[in-house]
Amino acid sequence: LKWKASVTLIFCLMQAAVSLIVFCLASVVVSQSISFSSCPLFTNEEFGGSAECGTFRTVGDYTTGEGEVEIFIKRVGGQSSSGNILWMIADGPGLSGAMFEPIALQLASALRDRYTIYLMDHRGTGQSTPNLHCPLQAGETEESPEGNCIEFLEDTYGDTMEYFNTKFIARDYILITEELTDPGDTVLLYGAGYGGFIINNILLEDPDIADAVVLDSILLPSVADSDINAQDTGLDLVDRCQSFGDCREQIDRRDPEELVEQVFRTFGSLDCPGQLGLDFAELQTVFRNMASDQEYRALLLPVTVRILRCNSEDLVYLRTGIDNFTDLFYENNRLRETNSSITEGQSYVLRNQIEITELLRIERGFQPSSQELLATSEQLFFSNYFPTFISEVGRNWNWDEPDDFNSFDFADSDVPMLILAGEFDMEVSSRYSARAADNFDNEFQRFLEIPFGGHITMYNTPTSSGVQCGFELIAEFFNQGEGQFSPQDISIACIPQLVPVDFAAEQPRTLELSVSTFGNVDPWGSGFVPGDGVDITGSLSSNYVDFPFSTNNLPPIPDLSLSRIIVFDTYDSSNPQTFRNTLSYLSTGILPPSMFFSPDGAVVGTSSVLFMNLSLFVCLLLALL
Repeated sequence: LKWKASVTLIFCLMQAAVSLIVFCLASVVVSQSISFSSCPLFTNEEFGGSAECGTFRTVGDYTTGEGEVEIFIKRVGGQSSSGNILWMIADGPGLSGAMFEPIALQLASALRDRYTIYLMDHRGTGQSTPNLHCPLQAGETEESPEGNCIEFLEDTYGDTMEYFNTKFIARDYILITEELTDPGDTVLLYGAGYGGFIINNILLEDPDIADAVVLDSILLPSVADSDINAQDTGLDLVDRCQSFGDCREQIDRRDPEELVEQVFRTFGSLDCPGQLGLDFAELQTVFRNMASDQEYRALLLPVTVRILRCNSEDLVYLRTGIDNFTDLFYENNRLRETNSSITEGQSYVLRNQIEITELLRIERGFQPSSQELLATSEQLFFSNYFPTFISEVGRNWNWDEPDDFNSFDFADSDVPMLILAGEFDMEVSSRYSARAADNFDNEFQRFLEIPFGGHITMYNTPTSSGVQCGFELIAEFFNQGEGQFSPQDISIACIPQLVPVDFAAEQPRTLELSVSTFGNVDPWGSGFVPGDGVDITGSLSSNYVDFPFSTNNLPPIPDLSLSRIIVFDTYDSSNPQTFRNTLSYLSTGILPPSMFFSPDGAVVGTSSVLFMNLSLFVCLLLALL
C-alpha cells in the first residue's frame, strides 16, 4: 500500500508541476514600459491636432506564451503624468481606436481634463502590428476574402491567426492598464458596440479593474439574428408614425407597417421595381440603409408610398433618389467617415475572424446553415444578408475561437455601470443591452434606452440644444468621481429635449435631403396613398403620447408629440414573469423574450488556478487513501 501511495503522490506532484507550468505560461508577458512621443491627433494627418502615441509589445498567445504582437496606443487630453485614465474602446469588430479621434478632445474637455483618454488599435488593426489584411486582387475585396485571399492568410499567418480574438484583446487592455496606473488611480471604461463586448470580457478576467463603466449599444452574439433584429427595429420605426398626427395624415391614416409589408409581399406585381431595375434584395438593402441613417430615415415612408403608387412623378423621384442614395451611402458616406477617422485602420480580416469564430454561433439548438440564414433574410424587409455572408465565408475559415472561451458568458462584477441603447438602433438591437442589464443589475448599475436614438448613443441621440443626449449622460456619469459613481443619480434632462424623427418629412433638413438626393422638394408627391390597410389611428389626437412611462420621474414632457418616453432602469429579475411582461407590454419588442435569459445567470469561466487546485485536491485525496 505504501508503494501505491508513493506512486500516486509522485503522479500528483507531476500533474501539479504540469498545471503550474501551464498557469505560468498563461501569465508570461514581454515586460516593458511604454514610451510616448508626440504624434498627430488624427490618423489622417491633414486635420491637425496633437496627441501622444506609444506601443506595447506583448505575446501573441497568452495561453502558451508564443509569438509577439505590438499594440499601438494614442492618448489625448488630461494630464499625461496622471494615472487616472479613460479607455474608449472601439466598435467593430475590426475598427481601430481612430474611430474616436473626432470626439476624444471634446470628451476630455467635458470631463475637465481629469482623465487622460486612451485609444487602442486592437491587435490586427490600425497601426498595431501585424495589421491583418489581404492584398487585393482582381475581383476581390478585403471585406469578402475568398480564393487567393484565404490562401494568403493561411500562408502568411497560419495558426497565428488565432492570436486575434476577443479574449486576448481583453488581456491586452488589462496588461496595459496595469502598466499605466498605480494603486489608487481611477480607471474608466467606455465601449461602443463591440467595445462593450470587449469590456464584458475584461470584467470576466478582472471584475475589479475599473471604477466605472459605460456600455453603449453593446454587441452580443449571435450575428445570425442581425437581420431578424433589424426587421423588428425597422417596423418599430415606421410604426411610430402613428404617434404623429402630421405623419398619419400623409399616409391617409393607414397602418405604416402594412404599407412597408405591402411593398415586399406584392413585390412581383409592382411596376416601379421592374422599371427601376431593382431586385428584391437590393430594395431590402435600401430600406435597411435608410432606416439606419439618422437623417434619411425620415424619407423611408415617403419612398414606400411612392413605390406603391408609382405614377410618372414617383418614378422620376425614385429613379433619381435611389441611385443617388446608394452612391452617397457607399461612396460619399465612406469618404466622410474616412476623413473623420471612423474607418482608418479598419481590418475586415479581423472582423471576419471574430464574427465567424465568436459571434456567429447561436446559444441553443442547431447552428443554421448559410442557406437557412439566406431563406430567413429573404422573408424580411430590412435585410442586408450579413448573416449569410459571414456564414458562407466561415465555410472556408480554418481557425477557431480561443480555448475556454464562451461568447455568451457574462461577467460577475459590481462595478458602477451605465448601459445605454438607442431605441432605433438598426445595427445592434437594444435587446442586447437589455440582456446585459439583466446580468448587471445591482443598485449602481442602470440601463437607459434613449428614444429615437441610433447606434452608439454618444453620436446618434440629437437634442434641441445641439448636444447628443448620450454624450451628456456619459460625461455626467464619469464626472461624478471616484467613490461617487452612481448612474441612478445622473440627470436625464436631455431625454425630453430629444429631437424626434421627422416622420411627416416636413422639416427643413429633410426637405433639403429630398432635393439633393431625390431631386424634388416634396418627399410625398401627389395622388392617393395605395394600400388596403385599416385605419387604426383615426381616433388618436395629433398630440397622442403612447404609454408615457418612466421609473425616473422625468421632467415635464414638452409638446413634441413623442409616442412614448421610456427610460429603462435595471430591475429586480427575481420575479421575471411580472417584471419582464410588464416592461415588454410597455415597449413591445424592446426586451427579449424569456428564452434569452438563463435561469442561473452568468457563468464565469474557471481559470487554470482552479484547475490546478482541483487536480491537487483529487490527487492528494487518492494518495491519502
